[in-house]
Order: sequence, then C-alpha cells, then structure tokens
Amino acid sequence: MPDACGPGEHGECDGDGIWTGSVIAHDGGFHFFYTGYNRQSASPQTICKAASTDLLTWEKAPGNPLITPDPRWHETVDWRDPFVFRDAGTGAFCHAFTETGKFVVALEHANRVAANFCASPGTRSCMHG
Repeated sequence: MPDACGPGEHGECDGDGIWTGSVIAHDGGFHFFYTGYNRQSASPQTICKAASTDLLTWEKAPGNPLITPDPRWHETVDWRDPFVFRDAGTGAFCHAFTETGKFVVALEHANRVAANFCASPGTRSCMHG
C-alpha cells in the first residue's frame, strides 16, 4: 500500500517530513495529530492535523500548522510527538508533547485542539470539549 499521509510541498509546514504523532477516533472519523517538519522555518517542528473516515485516505487540515511553539515558554527546535487524548472525567480533549527530553501536558493548547477537532473531513461541525 502507498503511504497514507506524506510530506507536503517544499516550504509547507510539513514539507520536509511527517514525524511521530497519534491517531484518535471521534464522532465517526479519525484524527491524526503529527509533527510537521520544515527545516527552513524558525520553528521547524510544529503540530499538524489530518483527518480520515477510513484510515487509508487522509485530508490535511487547511489551517496547518495547528500549533507552533511559543518561544516564551517552549523549545522552538525540538518540539514534537503530539499525543491527543480525551479526559474521561471531564470529556475535554488534552494535548501532550515532548520538547528537549521533557514530556509536557499543554493545557494552554486545549482550546486550540478542541476548536480544530472537526467531526470528519469536509465538515464544519467541531467538538468543543
């Protein structure tokens, strides 16, 4: 089988590669949060998203990158490995990632992840917690 989701075009946030991430099922679809790599960028590693209904074909979010590191609080070069999960107690979506050897649960990104958590590719309904 061919790659399900490959790098973007040169200069795009994932133009030099797609790295580790996680897939979560929600509302009849699948959501892939991954590390986009663009070596020309001041923040070469960003968090991107793609969605699928069948796990074979993926549509990248038009607003990628979903999250870029804020240099006031985070490492801007070694910032990757997104893991999105739903808190069983609150129902809220949470986002964790690694940066320079640290594992960080990013509460400041929770609203951004939830606002971009579309039910399925091509729809406008989004989950907000």
